[in-house]
Amino acid sequence: MKSQLFDKLSTATHLLLNCENDFFEMKKAIDLMYEIYTSISDIRADDFTQEEIILPTGKAISPGAAAHCLLELQRTAVFLRGIFKAIQDAADKNKKRPITILYAGCGPYATLLTPLLTILPPEQLQVDLLDINEITLESAKKIIAELELGDSVGNFILTDAATYTIPAGTKYDILLSETMQACLDHEPQVAILKNLVPQLSDDAIVIPEAVEIDARLVDPRQEQKHLFYSQTPKPDPERIALGKVLILHKGRLSGGDHDGEVTVPDKIGTCVELKLFTTVRVFGDLQLIENNSSITMAKKYYDFSHHQYARKIRFRYDQTGGPLPKMDCRVIEDNDTAAIFNLEA
Repeated sequence: MKSQLFDKLSTATHLLLNCENDFFEMKKAIDLMYEIYTSISDIRADDFTQEEIILPTGKAISPGAAAHCLLELQRTAVFLRGIFKAIQDAADKNKKRPITILYAGCGPYATLLTPLLTILPPEQLQVDLLDINEITLESAKKIIAELELGDSVGNFILTDAATYTIPAGTKYDILLSETMQACLDHEPQVAILKNLVPQLSDDAIVIPEAVEIDARLVDPRQEQKHLFYSQTPKPDPERIALGKVLILHKGRLSGGDHDGEVTVPDKIGTCVELKLFTTVRVFGDLQLIENNSSITMAKKYYDFSHHQYARKIRFRYDQTGGPLPKMDCRVIEDNDTAAIFNLEA
C-alpha cells in the first residue's frame, strides 16, 4: 500500500496531464502538488534564507527560487506533459527494460519527475537525480523517501552538472535539464548541455528538445494594449521579424552556433523597440512561447524611439565575458542617415 501522499500526488499528476488548457484545473493540480511537497520539505517558494551558488558556468538558483518554479502553471504542465510523451516514445523503442533518465538540476522537489514516478512504476522508469546544492538534494531525497519512490531512483548525485562525467557503462535514454531563464541568461543550461550531451548515445532524447531566440521589432504601445486586452480573440500587435539569433538543441552546441546577426530595415514605423523572444520546445509539439512563463518572457535590447542608429546588430551567447552567461549584443554597422528613419505617429 502506498502512502496517502503518494495517492494525492498521483491524482494531481493525472489531472495536470489531462486538463489541457483549463487553468482552473491546472492550478488545482499544482496547488495540491505544492501542498504535498511542503508537507514533507522545509523548503518553500517564499523561502529566501538560502543563497544561490555562483558557478564558473552560471548561477544555480537558491532552493526557494527553484521551489517557486513549480508554481508557474504552464511551465510545469507543459514540461510534465512533454517528459511523459518522451518517456512513452522511448519506451516504444525499448520494451524490454525501464527507461532511464538523468535529471540534471533537479531542485528541492525534483518537480519534473516525482509526479511521473507516481504513475510509472520502477520497472518502467528509473531516474538519477543530480544537483549541486546539498540542501536542495537533501530535500529531494526526503521527498522521494516520504512518497515511497525509492525503488524508482538509483542515485542522488551532488555535483556540478556542467563538469560531471557520466560513469562508464551508464546509459541514459533521456537527459532532462531545465536550468534557464529568458534568453538563456545567467543560468548554466548551455554549459550543462555542452558537457553532458556528448556523453550520451546518439539516440538519447534531450529535454527540452530546443530553445530558440528570435529578434523582433515591436510597438511598445501596441504590446501594452495587447497584454491587458480583455476580450478574445486578442488582436495581434504589429511586429517586424528580424530572424533567429540563437538555436540550441543537441545538434547545435558549439560556440559558433550561438551567434546571430540581424539587419534593421530602413522603415520601422512605430516598431521602435528591439526585443528577443524565447521559445522552449519541450518535446514534439509541446512548447512554451512568450508570456507562458518567466523563461519565455520577452526582453528589450534596443530602443529606437529617437534615432535608428543601428543597421546591423550581432548577438552572441557569451559564457566567458563575466561571472554569468548572457546574450551579448553589439552594433556592427551604424545607421547615421537619419533621413531614412521613418517613425510614424
